[in-house]
Amino acid sequence: MKKITTTLAVFMVSTIAVDTAFAQDSDFTISGDVTGISDYRFRGVSMTNKDPAVQGTLSVEHKSGLYVTAWGTNISDFNGAKTEFDFMAGYVFSLNNNISVDVGVMEYTYPGGTGTNYFEAYASASMPVGMGELSVGFNYTPSQNNLGNSDNIYFTTGYSMPLANTGLTANAHFGYEDGAFGDKKTDWSLGVSYDYEQFTIGVDYIDTNLGSGNGVATGVGYISFAF
Repeated sequence: MKKITTTLAVFMVSTIAVDTAFAQDSDFTISGDVTGISDYRFRGVSMTNKDPAVQGTLSVEHKSGLYVTAWGTNISDFNGAKTEFDFMAGYVFSLNNNISVDVGVMEYTYPGGTGTNYFEAYASASMPVGMGELSVGFNYTPSQNNLGNSDNIYFTTGYSMPLANTGLTANAHFGYEDGAFGDKKTDWSLGVSYDYEQFTIGVDYIDTNLGSGNGVATGVGYISFAF
């Protein structure tokens, strides 16, 4: 619990500092969220040994589309690390006014861990399809010492849509991974969420083709507060 509290404190202090620095500059937008989740699943696999996690995000975006984001969470022991902090820098732009494209690079860091940090590049696009939104993405992790000098690819697609006038949003996801993190591994999920003012509450059913351990099927619940 001390680790979780420390993670949240870091994000709250960071938010106040950055908000003060950019408060007078309308070219920048600052946003973030704090989330409590029953099981932190990364590409279908539990990173908390099926235990709950507290997570936080802080983003600063320029009106040009350039942005930087920091994200943190508690995890189960990973070569001595108990927390994960990810740092992203990217660029969002539109094609034909209805396709949003996001490209960037990400560094995964695990304070206190040995041989744990690595980086990857990512690209995704989203567009309106029918009553909802379709998204596709690709992540590439180059060969690195901490990955045993192997690379990794991850393809993902998803679809979300509102459920009539209920205020609920349904979502579906499918991912395929091959390389350092998985041998032709797949993961998929189905979920529903509800937004109320700055809060989002949701549930997801998540599964993989691993069939056991931290990749076994599960239901995950979460609540998030955006600021």
